Amino acid sequence: MNSKLLFAILCMLITVVFAFGQNSANVQNEISYDVFDYAQHPMGTIWGDPLPDAPALAARGEYMVGVQTLHLSNPNQIDVINTITSKSTVIYDRPLTVEVWYPATLKAGQVQVTVYCDFLGRYDKPGTLV
Repeated sequence: MNSKLLFAILCMLITVVFAFGQNSANVQNEISYDVFDYAQHPMGTIWGDPLPDAPALAARGEYMVGVQTLHLSNPNQIDVINTITSKSTVIYDRPLTVEVWYPATLKAGQVQVTVYCDFLGRYDKPGTLV
């Protein structure tokens, strides 16, 4: 390559780096909260609380939910990868792990095993820590 082309490429790279560096510095100056503080959120909520634009069916409810992990098998499936590398069709039973969530009620004497709290703060008062 000639020196003029190398100089032009170098100038373009310096311009791009400078432009992106300035842009990211300006964005950092605009953030008015500490992004590492788990208790702050720009909308005034706690991280993990349902946001105002969440779909209607995303709201947490008062009913209990059961969950089971099922390990299923889909028999007699073509193993595409091994079929490509071999001279014949390779068949196998494809494993399938399924997580099933369903409405649940406790039977008499049954104990609730797990309480899911996928948010920070109090479960009965979203948006609070205490």
